Amino acid sequence: MNYILITGGELFNKGAQAMTFTVITEMNKRFKDKEIVLLSRKDFDREQSDKNRYNFKILPWNMAIKSYLLGGRYSLIASLKDRKKYMEFKPIFSEIKAVIQNAFIMIDISGYSLSSQTSKRSVIGYISNIMVAKKFNIPMWLFPQSFGPFEFIGPYKWLNKGIIKRYLKYPKRIFVREENGYKELMQYTDEELTNIMIMPDIVLQSNSDYNISSIYNDKNINLCFESVEKNALGIIPNMRVVERVGESKILDIYQRIILALLEKGKHIYILKHSFEDGNICANIKKTYPKEDRVVLMDNDYNCIQLEGIIQKFDYIIGSRYHSIIHAFKNGVPAIAIGWAVKYKELMNKFEQDRFVLNISNDMSINSVLSSIDEMDKSYIIEKSKILEIVKEIQKHDVFDIVEQSI
Repeated sequence: MNYILITGGELFNKGAQAMTFTVITEMNKRFKDKEIVLLSRKDFDREQSDKNRYNFKILPWNMAIKSYLLGGRYSLIASLKDRKKYMEFKPIFSEIKAVIQNAFIMIDISGYSLSSQTSKRSVIGYISNIMVAKKFNIPMWLFPQSFGPFEFIGPYKWLNKGIIKRYLKYPKRIFVREENGYKELMQYTDEELTNIMIMPDIVLQSNSDYNISSIYNDKNINLCFESVEKNALGIIPNMRVVERVGESKILDIYQRIILALLEKGKHIYILKHSFEDGNICANIKKTYPKEDRVVLMDNDYNCIQLEGIIQKFDYIIGSRYHSIIHAFKNGVPAIAIGWAVKYKELMNKFEQDRFVLNISNDMSINSVLSSIDEMDKSYIIEKSKILEIVKEIQKHDVFDIVEQSI
């Protein structure tokens, strides 16, 4: 069995990229004789020259391919339902099947796919990964991610207590990032699952630097790291927040935040942690177009470079989940602006609950400014507290559990 398969990962969103690079680094360290394969349709569609930069195989992964692998009625329905797509990938079917038949392990690193709050396409795609693993007897691990709620209605009621429950019994372990997700799974499955374990995000768990030679083909690749001024912090927004609150309100909030920070003598760097956030980052900079202390860092940094930049800040104001993960991994405190339970649980775990601002609770600008005042006074103390918690987390990680179980 030659291949370690990664599903649920991709390289465009820098949080997903960080999880992908972390798994590659840690699994390559433990299983040097195995070849790593990223199964990602989005990344397979990259230019070949771009794919050639990576020291791991990238193969496409979609319902047409999985239906072919599952065979029987699944293959027939897929070929009839969308024959064009089925035929588009037919030339590569045999290569993918050869990889699947020689798989050593399948690791899913989806951030948040199995829930009635995501798209039904996402849920069906997620379960079909497990179906393929089960058919080909591939040991499967669901690495730390968010789960639930499970409140499927209408034509998708069949997912409730049925197909999902049946296939969730197959993975060797289901690692859940949040207590809330653990409760949702246990309630949903009537406590029949014995393979569930709560573990933090995999990027936090790794105590290794990214192994550049495992990730990139060019061993001398130049990962340039931007310099930042002293007394600096990062602003890392999220388009999902903009969609929930409205751009004009968000821009007004950031304008007030930046004014408060400038009055404190800070240098402010605006970073995108996903390609989706480029426009909102540019628009935040436009609120202070002539202020040299407000810098838009708009290069397409990879997650390694982003982490290198973030670790230089006094603290960040972050709305991308993995920007906060990157900050905490390096002992950098964060003010989190978000909406999902994952932000609250992450901040609680690091004893930073007073610095989480929930947009769903009609977040006021006064509460934001109050958090900034408190953080500016205490970030050095918070830094040492965060580093101690990271040290504890890294004493026992999912990679060791996998290695000991094989």
